[in-house]
Amino acid sequence: MKRWKRLSTSVFVLGITLLLAFVSGCDDNPVEPGTSCDPSVATKMIITNPLAPAPGDTTMLTIQAEGTGCGNWAAYRWTAEGGELLQTQGITVQWVAPMDYGAYQIRCVATLTGAKSDTSRALVMVREFEYLLTGKKASLNPRFMGSDFYFIAEEGAVGPRSNDFRGYAVYSLAGTRVSKITDTGNATDDGAYEFDFAGSTEAIYGSFIVAYYSGLRLQRMNVWRFPTRFGTPVDASSDAGGTGILRKNQHRYPKTNMIGDKAVWKYQFAGASADGTKDLFNIVFWDEADGAGNWKTITTSHDSATVIIGPDTITQHRYFSNILPMFTPDESNILYFVDTTGVFEPCLIPMSGGEPDTLQRRALMVDQRMGIFEQAGVEISEKTVFEWNPSSNFLSFIATGNIVFFDYESETVVKISDLTKVTEFAWAPDGSQLAAVNEEGVCLVSAGGAVAPDPVFVRERPTDDIIGITWNNDLAEPKLAFRLVRKGKSEIDSWSSIIVVDLTSGLWAYASPTVQWHSSREPEQISYIWKRLVFSADDTGIYAPFPVLDDVNYPGKDVILVYSHE
Repeated sequence: MKRWKRLSTSVFVLGITLLLAFVSGCDDNPVEPGTSCDPSVATKMIITNPLAPAPGDTTMLTIQAEGTGCGNWAAYRWTAEGGELLQTQGITVQWVAPMDYGAYQIRCVATLTGAKSDTSRALVMVREFEYLLTGKKASLNPRFMGSDFYFIAEEGAVGPRSNDFRGYAVYSLAGTRVSKITDTGNATDDGAYEFDFAGSTEAIYGSFIVAYYSGLRLQRMNVWRFPTRFGTPVDASSDAGGTGILRKNQHRYPKTNMIGDKAVWKYQFAGASADGTKDLFNIVFWDEADGAGNWKTITTSHDSATVIIGPDTITQHRYFSNILPMFTPDESNILYFVDTTGVFEPCLIPMSGGEPDTLQRRALMVDQRMGIFEQAGVEISEKTVFEWNPSSNFLSFIATGNIVFFDYESETVVKISDLTKVTEFAWAPDGSQLAAVNEEGVCLVSAGGAVAPDPVFVRERPTDDIIGITWNNDLAEPKLAFRLVRKGKSEIDSWSSIIVVDLTSGLWAYASPTVQWHSSREPEQISYIWKRLVFSADDTGIYAPFPVLDDVNYPGKDVILVYSHE
């Protein structure tokens, strides 16, 4: 993969003229008689203002270069694939963007007498950019289910940064009409913190707070199923239990099968101990055909043994946790994780006739004391984000900064040690490779675990954030998109913008103007998948959740949904 680095200016503010800093050509100081001088010129970057012009906009193009003139000035000559260059020579020129949407390559060639010429290229995207009127304070996780557009936002009117925030809901957006899909019918605004979307696009599952009460140490939570086309919502778990007054049962982290008629989730039974040490953490299975509340517990999380110590006979209890259940892609098994050995290890329960066969349950172990995760040096928690490879039966996730490929069929665990400090990744639609974000930038990793020698995008500054990486749909012209966050010395110097990387040419371009940003608005305690961008089906549009610090253009908003489109 060709490596291409294009730098940007340090300060961009939406609606304000950009301040451009550049090295104005080469040193033209006279050379002392009798001394030698080797002329050189090297172009560094092309700066565009505005970053992503609309059709017909006049854009300032500035070349940054450095070198030694040895008494001469470098000359700069510009060419453009489309539009009109109002000047073709100079450090700064004006370019009138074409009236047609698209990506246009700009070239600047620097020449200097006695030196080798140098060329820089930049990709400029001619697009529109607009804020989608969701009416919500925080709009996250844009996605298409079929042709319908969905997003996640706060339940009710209280935003996520409020102490009174009680969860999220799923909404659909059609034009300017916003409809809540996950409506439990409760009078109070009690939302969810986890959702799962059926691959058939027929259903959404969520784990919802039930009748929130501030005095509870453990709020009651139930799993609901919401049809997206036909039918009525179902309180799948319908659990009003729990021992004691202050702690209630919780049903959390639901995962559904492809068509959305079956689900598994973690069931936390609130035990008799006020500190939770006697809580039971099990996996349950639910079939829509069985009706609300008719779920089956398919694991155990407690055992006991009788031991004799001197004259006394004592019963010793051991509690362990079962977490993060899911169906395998072919739905032949239920996969979950259990910490009976002190490390969460994968377990499988085969499906037989549409039901889990608990008699065939097995942990994937090396021996009686060690599982395959511990042997591979892999640790997970309930916060681990799992994703299946789109075309294979292996699971991928990040553990201690490394990408891990886990194949439950061959019982192999591969930790990609050549890539460290990974914060997020996204699979290409065909499952052949993934794009991973780490401290250097964006790197490609094959499904076989091979890391490309060079990043496809390099951070200009170590403090830059790369968030929400995603792939386009048409891999005949592969592209990556993500949100770049540039952290300045103050709020007014900090901004966020969409970046698109063309993997064919190796060039990248801004796909939106900059939006004022501050770390206080960046969503926390959510999966990075909720921050992920998404391409429209024809790849002409990009939807992105943008945290903002701009009460003038976006009053009362913490996270907006923007639409960058051709």
